[in-house]
Amino acid sequence: MFKNLITFKLAGEFTRSASDIESRLADFAHAPPTGLQSQSQGWLPVGPTGRLVHSVDQDLLLCLGIEKKVLPASAVKNAVAAKAADLLQERGFLPGRKLLRELKDQVLVEMLPKALTTQSSTLIRICGQTNLVMIGTSSTSRAEAAVEFLRQMFGSFETRWLDPEISAPAAMHAWLQAGHCSPEGLEIGDCAVLTAPDIERATVRFSNHSLAGSAAVQSHLGTKICVSMGLTHREQLSFVLDDRLRLTKLQLLLDSETGDDEDPVSKFEADARLWFGAIDAAVASIRSDLKF
Repeated sequence: MFKNLITFKLAGEFTRSASDIESRLADFAHAPPTGLQSQSQGWLPVGPTGRLVHSVDQDLLLCLGIEKKVLPASAVKNAVAAKAADLLQERGFLPGRKLLRELKDQVLVEMLPKALTTQSSTLIRICGQTNLVMIGTSSTSRAEAAVEFLRQMFGSFETRWLDPEISAPAAMHAWLQAGHCSPEGLEIGDCAVLTAPDIERATVRFSNHSLAGSAAVQSHLGTKICVSMGLTHREQLSFVLDDRLRLTKLQLLLDSETGDDEDPVSKFEADARLWFGAIDAAVASIRSDLKF
C-alpha cells in the first residue's frame, strides 16, 4: 500500500467526517489538463468503492492525482530554431534573446494542447488516533504540495514537521554504536549511509551488510554520522529511516489473512489494517526514543 512515507503532525484535532470531506473533495476531483494548462491535480477514487474518501476505522484515506503534459526539451528547441530560421529568411537577421523568448512562448502555445501526459498519484492517510498525516512519497516537495492542496481545499489544515528532541542522525548513530536499537521491537537492518559532517561530505555506504557489531561500521563512527539506516520492526515491517524522518523502501512482512474470494471492500480494509498496524507500531517505537 505504501512504498515511502513522509509524516506531518496536525496542529489541532481533525474532526471532519468522511462524508464532509468527500463533499469538499468532489469540488476538486481530478480532471486532465486542457488547453494551455501544463498540469492539473485533483482527487482520485481510492479503494474498491470508487469513492474519493475511504474510511478504515478512525483513519481516512485519500488519493491525490497529478497529470502533467510532457514536452521534450529537444522538440521545443527544434521548433524554436525552425521559427528563428524562418525569421532569418524573412528579415535577414537572427532574432535576439527577447524575440527568442517570444518564439518559445509561441511554440509552447502551439504544442501544449497536443502534448502527451504522464500521471502519478499520492496516497494520503489522516490518522484519527495519532493526529498524524502520512503522505505516501519520499519527495519533500510533493508532500508539501499535497498538504498545501488540502489547506486550500479546507481553508484551514495546519500541519507541522515532526520536531524530535533527539535528532534521527543522533539516534541512529547511538544505535550503531551500541550494536542494537534502544526502542523495543526495532532491529538494525543491513544497510546504512554514513556521512562526514564537514564540507567535503565524505560518504560510506553499506548494503547487504550485517551492521550490528560490525568492525567496519564502528571504524567510521568516530568521523561520520548516520544519515540513513535499514530497520525492521518486530518482523512485521522493514524500512529505511533517514535523517529527515522519512520512511522509505517500506515492505510489509506479514501475509494477508484474506482469501481470493473475499469481498473486495473487506479485503482492501483488512490489508489496510495490516499496513496501518505495522506502520503505527514502528512509528511509536521511533517516537519513544526520539521523543516527537
